Amino acid sequence: MINSLFIRASVLLGGQLLRYKDVLKRHMKRCSIYSLLWEKQAARRPEWRVLVKTSVQNFEDRRLYELDAKQDELKARPPVAFRYNYVNVVLTCPQCARIFTKKIGYISHTRAHQRQNRSWMQSPWPKSAGRKFIHSLRMSCPSVISGTQPI
Repeated sequence: MINSLFIRASVLLGGQLLRYKDVLKRHMKRCSIYSLLWEKQAARRPEWRVLVKTSVQNFEDRRLYELDAKQDELKARPPVAFRYNYVNVVLTCPQCARIFTKKIGYISHTRAHQRQNRSWMQSPWPKSAGRKFIHSLRMSCPSVISGTQPI
């Protein structure tokens, strides 16, 4: 019964339903056609069609240029420097000698070691937060907490 109420609702879960007029205004503004002159410009049909066509083309060119600029900016970033520790062609943690099959697991595990090392030096958390941290670290690497180094 409750589900049927949601189906009939005039507002979608993602937001308000928009009228055609509102969406049209938004698109026209993006194309640099302002609402004060619409009626006058639309009355002269051939000029209106040329205006809409050129405005949409300019909008698309600008949008594609911005997308290319964003992509170039992402490509220009330096790659993330991360060293993988391979021992006999096996990905191994240098601190606890744990063996990994996937690089993402190794990266996550290494970051857990880094967090653990910083926590002992700084220790800004109250004891309760420290317990939660130790528990999460224990889940990722049992040898970190016990202090034993595997052979």
